[in-house]
Amino acid sequence: MASEVAYMHPAPAVEPLVKDTHAAFTEPFAHDAVRAIISQKISNLVLLPETDLDANQLLNEAGMGSMLTAELRMFIHSTFEVDVPFDVLFKKATLNNLTDMIAQDLQASA
Repeated sequence: MASEVAYMHPAPAVEPLVKDTHAAFTEPFAHDAVRAIISQKISNLVLLPETDLDANQLLNEAGMGSMLTAELRMFIHSTFEVDVPFDVLFKKATLNNLTDMIAQDLQASA
């Protein structure tokens, strides 16, 4: 449907990339897979093409308000089983450091 809002699209498919995220994180592609999934989700939330996202810009400066931040936090938790504190997401997170935070947590629990 052409009138759908971007954030209403289904979450990126995680299953083809990683059957068990924690067990597969030792694979070399896993960090890039995490980044791709997070980048696509942020792009959908802020209604910007992924190519327009600045990976070093704070997410709140890129248009992530508190409601979108809460949605991203729930997405991260349900997709990766990683709990990123709301304050960190809202005040300090960039695409790059968020990817690193999730990757470190997955490596620690692998």
